[in-house]
Amino acid sequence: MKLEKHKASRGFSLLLSAVSVIALVQNVIIIFFGALIGKIKKRGVKFFKVFLSTAWNLGRSPYHFSSPFVDWFNRINHLGKVEGASAKVLSVFYNFDYKEGRILIGGRKRKSFWINHMNNSRGVANRKQLILDNLVEILRNYPKNEINFVSLASGSAEAVIEAIKLVPEKKIRALLVDANPWAIAEAKRRVGEAGLMENFSFEEKNILLAIRNIKGADIIEMAGFCDYLVDDNLAKYFQKIREALAPGGYFITCNIMPNKEKIFLDWVLLWPMYYRSSLRFEYILKEAGFAKPLMVIEPLEVHVIAICRK
Repeated sequence: MKLEKHKASRGFSLLLSAVSVIALVQNVIIIFFGALIGKIKKRGVKFFKVFLSTAWNLGRSPYHFSSPFVDWFNRINHLGKVEGASAKVLSVFYNFDYKEGRILIGGRKRKSFWINHMNNSRGVANRKQLILDNLVEILRNYPKNEINFVSLASGSAEAVIEAIKLVPEKKIRALLVDANPWAIAEAKRRVGEAGLMENFSFEEKNILLAIRNIKGADIIEMAGFCDYLVDDNLAKYFQKIREALAPGGYFITCNIMPNKEKIFLDWVLLWPMYYRSSLRFEYILKEAGFAKPLMVIEPLEVHVIAICRK
């Protein structure tokens, strides 16, 4: 797959902003009154915290629709809102045909104007491809023939499965860890289809608990999870991951970057994330002990990928 390089047009960006502002007004009103009711039930909790949790729950509700221009009449767009932050929606972004502007789901090809044109969705596809390319290069050139590989918050693990399939000359043992049972089931299905069951094991587990039990990993991959952690917690995860690596081992991760479409993700999809510049992300990695991380920004400048070595 080639990387998506053509950024959204100015006209599309203006349309996206207008639709987002309309959704913002509607959703803020709904969230505000929902939070007021929630505050009455949770008297000891600060209103802002109740507001944030109400916004999150509203975004994940299958009965809530943000915009007549986005998710009211489109099943795929609605899925993108309800399943925000999950492996399900990332799988849609990964496998969307950006040339045809549609994706095959349930035996039917479904269209999405927004997924097809947004830098964020196409940037996710770029992120997957760059992680895949770097994993293949690392696996092929790794000095050991037997490699201990771990994917944290693995989701459907598409890049990991494809990378291992492309390097049959190495004996790779991969552990996929995710707290979501759907993600683990989907990963098992994809591993089975690839004929690689002997290479993989699976854990449905809290990520931090899993890291504590990992010792001497040659490669650790964690894509997407950083977007949901505050800086201090992220640094702690990175420190634990560095401790789990074998000397000379690799850690590949990524983070979403500040971009003009943030308002759409925040108020149409109600999908909150921690956006970090490449420099900020690099700083946190260095603070955790990764001295010289290689920072790669995908062409649409939505995601930054970091390749670190212990």
